[in-house]
Amino acid sequence: MVSPQSLDLSRIRPQDVAVVIGFLAAIFIFRAPDVYELKPVWRLDIEKTTGSEHNNILPLPIIVDLDSDGINELVVATQDGRIRVMTFPTKDFGGDLLPHLHIKVETSIKLDNVTSDYHPIPVTMATGCLKNRARHDECYKTIIVVTSDWSVLAYDHFLNLLWKTTVKVNSKTPMHFKEIAVLAIPQGQDGLVVVGGRTTDNKHHKQKLSHDHHVDAAPKETVEELARKSNTHSTMDPNKVSGESEHFSTFAFNGREGGIVWSHKPGDFAANVTAREHLLSSYHFKLALQPNQYHTGEEHWTKYLMSFLKTLPYRWHHPSDTKLFAARFVKGSRKTMSKAAKQSWFDIKAPNIDLFSSEEKKSEKDVQHNSIVVHNQHGVEVLKLDSGRPICRYTIPKESVSLGDINEDGHVDHVTTHFESRDDFPNSVPSCTAVVSSQSRTLFTGSICRTLSLFGGVFDGPADTKHGEEPLPVPPVIIHSPPHRSGILRHLMGHNLRRSRVGFDSVFLVSTGKVTSFGPHGELNWQVKVDGSWKDRVRADELSMTQENTRSFLPSMKPVAIESNQNQKALFIASWHHISLVSLVDGTLLASHTLPCQPVSPVVEGDFTNDGLTDVVVQCSDSYLGFSLDRHIGYMWTIIWVVSSMMAVAIALGLLRVFEEELFVT
Repeated sequence: MVSPQSLDLSRIRPQDVAVVIGFLAAIFIFRAPDVYELKPVWRLDIEKTTGSEHNNILPLPIIVDLDSDGINELVVATQDGRIRVMTFPTKDFGGDLLPHLHIKVETSIKLDNVTSDYHPIPVTMATGCLKNRARHDECYKTIIVVTSDWSVLAYDHFLNLLWKTTVKVNSKTPMHFKEIAVLAIPQGQDGLVVVGGRTTDNKHHKQKLSHDHHVDAAPKETVEELARKSNTHSTMDPNKVSGESEHFSTFAFNGREGGIVWSHKPGDFAANVTAREHLLSSYHFKLALQPNQYHTGEEHWTKYLMSFLKTLPYRWHHPSDTKLFAARFVKGSRKTMSKAAKQSWFDIKAPNIDLFSSEEKKSEKDVQHNSIVVHNQHGVEVLKLDSGRPICRYTIPKESVSLGDINEDGHVDHVTTHFESRDDFPNSVPSCTAVVSSQSRTLFTGSICRTLSLFGGVFDGPADTKHGEEPLPVPPVIIHSPPHRSGILRHLMGHNLRRSRVGFDSVFLVSTGKVTSFGPHGELNWQVKVDGSWKDRVRADELSMTQENTRSFLPSMKPVAIESNQNQKALFIASWHHISLVSLVDGTLLASHTLPCQPVSPVVEGDFTNDGLTDVVVQCSDSYLGFSLDRHIGYMWTIIWVVSSMMAVAIALGLLRVFEEELFVT
């Protein structure tokens, strides 16, 4: 054994130290990353029925731990009115055989006094705790199901019926739900169930009534003419207005007994006719041109600016994107720097550890909610939690627009795309361009069809002049900018080292399969192309028909957390016969797999294999497909690389020493 005294440190030369340091740096930079794999593990066929209920779509499956036993279940609704709680089999079948899901418990929706010739089906469902609980108490979820006849049913985690309430509507024909969502929260002693939706009859859309939130104006009408025209509108009788198809109606139910606590139907909270002088002097006259535009007590959303910004980002692409959640709304417009913005670029953050998670969760739990926020197809609505009275709302001007405070300057930004067929952008904006605007000014634009370079326009690819109208446009995804991005090149270029770059990234997907990410100030983060292009498979003239038929192909993007304890750092992309998982940090294609069908809805993410990684469920026209996400640690390749490098370094040092000794002898 060699003692420390026998070591001759004088024989260690500077070049030896440099070689070792370079070797360690090379190991760190070129270490093998983890490898992810999407593997199909189960398939569940969807029963097909005939009848008018086919105009409604089934709710997407829910992956949730119902009884707090640490094992996630899959809650599925069927066309024949059944609710099933299913679990993934633990036995490994191997080979190409996909196992069937195990039915843990099942129930059928009970129909009382059915007089019509159609059978209601589930149109939405959700789970939640209806009782406040201590930190370590178990939470037994309640399953809330809403059917196509406006019946609300509550089940416990064993699918025992707790209560059933039917909302009385003046309609003798089956209703078609354009969008609907449900929320279950612990409020008071009994909890609160909130249901909101927008319906129409199955024959035709009814004419919009005076309570509609949209204003149709001729291009050359002046403000005074619009105001005078709006004053001629008469207020409808509430009984007649109750059939308005475009109104988003909301109902709140007692969580223990199912009694209606409050409701917001067409005609409720209708305001008196606004005086013309007050109308023209409003903060934003365009939003006040219709005297019935505002409800009683409703104010402009800028009065609650900071509270409103916390409810963003907003993105709507599919009826399943309609959602309700509780929040706290207080008046105020003073902008304060967020925690993320206060973090300096040299802050040390270990991987897979959120230094602020416990503190943020604690502060979020202590917040006293006083409002219900609705994200629907038309925009954002905010209602009082105790009465349903509207507080404020934000209506989006057109489809495929996402809302968010991109650069965190305290203003609502619009993130959208411009294609050849749209005439609502100036002629100077080229086709196939990402457009991010705030108020009346454009923050930045960027091409999303041509190949871009991190070094700017000099190395950009040629412009795609043949990309005309985009079939099935996908709304952009707005996501928090990852705190650290990999790649020494990006750091040498100065990316993500300034506090001003803290904000949100905007991610765009086009029909060629190209995915592009821009930073808060328009800088290019990354660009990648995934498989499954639908550019030559879906014609632009089929767009309106495809939007109406919810069972047609639907490309989608969904940000997810790879692990349950992480932030959203990846993006699931469902395209034509393909599904891909892309890193939001650097655009790396983490995993992909082919599909035997075309996805017809956004993917559902959750850990149904209970291994800590996020799995995904893809809906086809006749089945659900479950894909598990498996991770293979890159330690083995790193060890091989280290051993090989050590041998190479040892040989190089040996040869260098021999060469120097020969030179010294000569």
